[in-house]
Amino acid sequence: MKTTGTTIKLGIVWLVLSVFTVMIIVVFGQVRFHHTTGYSAVFTHVSGLRAGQFVRAAGVEVGKVAKVTLIDGDKQVLVDFTVDRSLSLDQATTASIR
Repeated sequence: MKTTGTTIKLGIVWLVLSVFTVMIIVVFGQVRFHHTTGYSAVFTHVSGLRAGQFVRAAGVEVGKVAKVTLIDGDKQVLVDFTVDRSLSLDQATTASIR
């Protein structure tokens, strides 16, 4: 079987486009490839917080907001979020929204 120059060029273009597509998904989709731990917190006001926004500790991005839900007859807001497993949070840890 003879491979033509056109077939080789087409294969190279396909490979480049595939790599570019994966890069776009990772960058714009904010994909994280490390392990996280899930937490929940209850607030009375979340000031426009939405799923997908970053969770920060000391100004450093350490996780993401997973879900924002109204609870208790719409008087409180339950925020589910994930944090990098390498960050240790204990019972004394508090959460705030800025």
